[in-house]
Amino acid sequence: MIPRYDIGMRGVLVTVVALGCMSATAFGQPSSEALFREGRELLAANRLVEACAKFEAALAIDNQLGPRLNLGLCNERRLRFTAALEAFELAEVQAEAAGDVELQKLAHTRAESLRSRMPRVVVRVPTQVPGLQIVVRRPTAADLTIDVDTPAMLDPTNPDDPADHIQIYATAPGYESFESGPRVLAERAVLEINLVLTKQGSAAVVTKVVTTRPRSTLGYVLLGTGAASLASSLVYSTLQMRSAREASCIIDEACVDGHNGNVKTWGNVMLGGGVALLAVGAYFAFVHSTETKQRVLIPSVAPGQVGVTWVGVFGD
Repeated sequence: MIPRYDIGMRGVLVTVVALGCMSATAFGQPSSEALFREGRELLAANRLVEACAKFEAALAIDNQLGPRLNLGLCNERRLRFTAALEAFELAEVQAEAAGDVELQKLAHTRAESLRSRMPRVVVRVPTQVPGLQIVVRRPTAADLTIDVDTPAMLDPTNPDDPADHIQIYATAPGYESFESGPRVLAERAVLEINLVLTKQGSAAVVTKVVTTRPRSTLGYVLLGTGAASLASSLVYSTLQMRSAREASCIIDEACVDGHNGNVKTWGNVMLGGGVALLAVGAYFAFVHSTETKQRVLIPSVAPGQVGVTWVGVFGD
């Protein structure tokens, strides 16, 4: 009989058939199996650091799919998505080599799901800077060097740990170094950093420009439309009442009732719509204040050229 082992995925126990003969499919040594089962018990108890250590120790003795997949699950629950993804990718390759389609598909599905959940950091630079080096630093991980305009997949920060954050550092010969403030990364988040480096010895001139939010423009449009609707209601009601008082209509009760009904129906609809549009327009035009956006003037010097670079937001 071929032995079976539980390799739970996200709390759901998935029973898989091990590969080959008993000595190869279970674990090459009893101590490896014991470490694996200890790791499973620790994982069930949510003692994640200890569980991951047990799976790693089991793999060090015997490279089997059970510990590998559970190591991926363990690291995923610790929000160590990079390590978890590596474990699932290795398990997929290992299962493919062994001809186990079921486990290969399982590992592939876990890896794809994890990639979609990993946050990304993108650093953009308005002008090319020779020798630019960008590093992502984190208190709990090694420094990671990333490229400009290339999304880098990172582990999400732990919302339960205030000290867990990332910072972006950038250096280039002849430029002042750049350091961002602490940033947090949620799952599936995309963090874009617009990098502005200044030449050493030249100060950036920062200008703050007050720009109106798009909603303010919308507010004025709604105010105008509401006023027009009120005016239309007044004109329409006046014309209907005048028609009802004409000699040809005043002797016909149905004619008078028809014009009065039009005033009550369409005149009131236009009146109510105008009031509503005025209220919404006033909210967007006056309650929403303007916001300040920053533009930076950076002195730039090149062979035969002297000028400035204007970096920032150039409109709503």
